[in-house]
Amino acid sequence: MIAAALFITGMASLIIGVNLAERHHRWRQASPVNFAVDLSQAGMFSGAFQHTCPIAQGTVLGLQISDGIANYVSHTEVLEPLQCTCRITDSDGSQVAQSRRISAHQWKEGWFYWAFPIARLPALPEGYYTLYFNVTQGVRELAGVPVRLIARYELGGAELLPETLAMLLGGTLVFVATLIPIIIGVRIMVERNKDKSQSLPDTSRKSLLDNISGRKKGESA
Repeated sequence: MIAAALFITGMASLIIGVNLAERHHRWRQASPVNFAVDLSQAGMFSGAFQHTCPIAQGTVLGLQISDGIANYVSHTEVLEPLQCTCRITDSDGSQVAQSRRISAHQWKEGWFYWAFPIARLPALPEGYYTLYFNVTQGVRELAGVPVRLIARYELGGAELLPETLAMLLGGTLVFVATLIPIIIGVRIMVERNKDKSQSLPDTSRKSLLDNISGRKKGESA
C-alpha cells in the first residue's frame, strides 16, 4: 500500500512538473505583441498587447526585420538613427506603462532570430491592452522592408524552480516506490530459505544421526 501510494504521488508530481515545463516553454515562445510597422518615416502604430504570463519580470519589444538587410552588423548600424517611444493603455484608455528606445542587439533564440530589442516594458498584470508605437525619427534605408513589432516575456531562472522541484520529487518517489517491492521480495526469499534450513523433521534428523553412528561403528569394527 505504501509503495502504491508513493508511486501514484510520484507520477502525479512528474505530470505536474512536465505541465509546468510545457507552460514555461510556451511563455518563452509567446509573442504578446505582433503587428506591422513602417520604420522608414515618422508615424504612429497601434496593436493589441495580450499579456498572459503572470510571472514575467517584464516585456521586451523587438523589431523583426526581413532578410532584406544582410547581417547583424548592418542591422544595428541601420537602426542607429531610429527614434521611437511606446506606451500601453488598458481597456479604459488609461496609460499604464511607457518606454523609450534601448540599444539594439540581436536575439538568437527560436523564431526571434531576426528580431532586435527596441524597448522594455515593466511587469504588468495579466490582461488585454493596447500598445502605441510612435516613430519620431525614421530610417530611410528601411523603406519597403517588411518590419513587425513583436514582444517576448522576460523570464528568469527562478521561474524554473517549481517544475524542477516537482520533477525531482516525482522521480525520487517513483524510484523509492519501485525499490520497496524489490527489497520486500528479497527479504521474503531470504526468510523462506532460512525457514527451510531450520525445519527438517525429527525423523530425518534421527535417521541422519543413525547413519552417521552406523558408519562410525563400521569403521571401528
